[in-house]
Amino acid sequence: MAQKTIERVNAAYEQARRDYVNSIADLAARPQNVPYLYSGRVLENLRPLITDLVPSIQHNAAIAIGRMAGQNEKIAEEILRDNVIFSLLCNLKCKGKMYKRAALYVLRSISSHSSDLAENLVTCGAMDSIMLCLEDFDPKVREAACWAAEYVAKHSAGLAQAVVDAAAVPMLIVCLREPELSLKTAAAATLSSICKHSLDLAQVCADCSAISCLAICAKNPDCRLKRQAFQALSEIAKHCPELAELVVEAEIFPDVLTQMAHTDEITKRNAAVLTREIVKHSVELAEFVVNFGGVAALVDMLERTEGATRLPAIMAIGYIGAQSDQMASAIISAKGMHHLADALCTEKEDHILAAIVWSIGQLGKHSPEHSKAAALNNVFMKMVKMYCCKASSDDLRQKTKHSLKIMLQKCTHLSALETLLEEAPLTILKYVLGQFSKVLPHDARARRLFVTTGGLRKVQQMNVEEGTPLYEYKAIINLCFPEEIVNYYSPAYSESLLKSLEVFEPKIPPDVLLADRSSSLERPTIKAMRCPYYEEPPEGEDYMPSPPIPEECDTDLEDEDEEGAELQKAEDERAGSLKPGEERTGSLKPGDEKTGSLKPEEERAGSIKSGGGNSGSLKPGEEMTESLKTEERTSSSKPGEDKTGSLKPGDEKTGSLKTEERTASSKPGEEKTGSLKPGEGRTSTLKTEERTTSLKSGEGRTGSLKQGDGKSGSLKKEELPADDQKSLRSSIGSKRKSSVSQRKKVPMEGIKSDGMTVPTVKQEGTTDGKWNNVNSAPAAMEIPLAEIGRRTPASGDTSEV
Repeated sequence: MAQKTIERVNAAYEQARRDYVNSIADLAARPQNVPYLYSGRVLENLRPLITDLVPSIQHNAAIAIGRMAGQNEKIAEEILRDNVIFSLLCNLKCKGKMYKRAALYVLRSISSHSSDLAENLVTCGAMDSIMLCLEDFDPKVREAACWAAEYVAKHSAGLAQAVVDAAAVPMLIVCLREPELSLKTAAAATLSSICKHSLDLAQVCADCSAISCLAICAKNPDCRLKRQAFQALSEIAKHCPELAELVVEAEIFPDVLTQMAHTDEITKRNAAVLTREIVKHSVELAEFVVNFGGVAALVDMLERTEGATRLPAIMAIGYIGAQSDQMASAIISAKGMHHLADALCTEKEDHILAAIVWSIGQLGKHSPEHSKAAALNNVFMKMVKMYCCKASSDDLRQKTKHSLKIMLQKCTHLSALETLLEEAPLTILKYVLGQFSKVLPHDARARRLFVTTGGLRKVQQMNVEEGTPLYEYKAIINLCFPEEIVNYYSPAYSESLLKSLEVFEPKIPPDVLLADRSSSLERPTIKAMRCPYYEEPPEGEDYMPSPPIPEECDTDLEDEDEEGAELQKAEDERAGSLKPGEERTGSLKPGDEKTGSLKPEEERAGSIKSGGGNSGSLKPGEEMTESLKTEERTSSSKPGEDKTGSLKPGDEKTGSLKTEERTASSKPGEEKTGSLKPGEGRTSTLKTEERTTSLKSGEGRTGSLKQGDGKSGSLKKEELPADDQKSLRSSIGSKRKSSVSQRKKVPMEGIKSDGMTVPTVKQEGTTDGKWNNVNSAPAAMEIPLAEIGRRTPASGDTSEV
């Protein structure tokens, strides 16, 4: 009975211990419970359970300690002080695989906090236990040993060297050749942590054929293994060009470039890191990557990713662009500068912005064309704002200043430089003015644009101290322009002008001053001169003024019979008596159709050529000859002259003139017209001396009118003695003046004559254009404008018509 009772109690105690460690392990898995477990003195209860006789209790107790140590650094330090590690690692070789994995987990959790704790573990002999587990047959135990070694080696080169001294590298290479993916991943991670510290450690790994094994692992489709292999290769290649060449010789390209488009963010980032560490060493390695399409892959990754993922791609672009100007141009052509400028606006972390600024500087430092590409993407102004921002880190400000310096010294795109004249600080402004001082002396067009765009004004507004580079650059710029332009854009130019105005004294010559300037200046009013021939139009009537007729040329006499008698008398006195049978009359009675009042018994001879007008009242087709007698002279009309009256369309009438037909001593261009019935045409050809009108072939005939012709009179100047002409002119002029003054203003109707509109006077005493009596008809009813223009003043008269 007693034995069974004791066994039952021991079993209950064992179950209680098992339940206790399981419960503590489950509670330690939650970080929020760890502080309460530590305050509940759980470590003191777990310490004896590590050496418990029950393996499961040992295993669970170790797991609980490892979880608590991994969550809190103080617990890890207390574990080291209480010599729990010695109890944990004692007789590790005799323990089972589950306990070994739990013990290695405790070592990894303690060493993860700091290098001091990792170093204390190495001092306690943890590396011997780790190497013992690396030689175990169980893959899970070896995997746990690899992770424990990795956490120790990652802190410092000394700890990594301790791992190497423990002969862990060959065992890690063996693990890389194992088929288990998790074991390969842990081994690759450990090699990466060892190689990253120094060239010697990386060389040790390379000598153990780590590169070839890692290259094989990089082609594995497993994502975790691939990312660790890329990182281990990049840690080896970053130390020197020789190791980078060894990595390239492992034929990892172009697979690395294609992995930049992988769906896993860490995988594509590690591929970009490996590319960055290779291209930074030499031009040959950079060209090797570019020839495999590295530029396109990096730019595409830069465009599609953001944040820390694209940071290695940004730096890889900077390294490639820094190697040569041709590769920089290739990146710019692939829109690498454009995407960098966009990233400069979207990224917020300073270390990423610093990488972007550095890469832009490496691309734009080669030539003016490369710098212009940065200027066209508005990179300069963005970098200046980041440099002036107080929130920017010192590293970002330093890299920004350096990138601006190397790009501005190559930039000749002056329009981009002008935008920096106002906002750039003095530390950046000196590079801007230095570039202006190099370009402006040799480019006339740039000087003109510099003035018109306001650049010179901004330079003049800068206050710089003498002896500084800024002062020298400003002086060189001012020497590129005329002194007048420099003074004009100086800030004190307006003040100097005002000062000169204060001391200026006007110097006006005395003859310029006016006598009286007390009243307001008024311009003298120029009164409109009234035209002597201007007539005011009557109100309420459509009135067309008649063309001005000079007084000397007016032939409209109220009494035509009296005037004609005087004219005939003057002609008879000069020419002699009339021939027998000849009669002369100065007026036509109503119903007469002939001009010049010729009697029927007078003989006329007129020859009309084919196509000419009719003589007298002949019908079309008839021929009439009008023989004009002459006294002593004959006058032949010139070719093309037409003596026409005012005929309506279709009327063709010719008046025959006798040999001694009367002529009025009128001035050239005057007409003597009688009264005609409507529709009748009348022509009066006046002769002054003995003359005969003989019509030559092809010439127009005196007295004949064609259809549509206006009337015209061809008057020739009388050849009277001077005294007779003077007395006759004075007597006739007095009558004309009296008749003109008695004339009334009447409305006018226009008719066409010689293609011009001539006003026709409608006076009192007419009914529908017909004169009621002969005496009421004026001497000149119609005066063509063409005739007025051809008239000339009489002798002795110099007035202009």
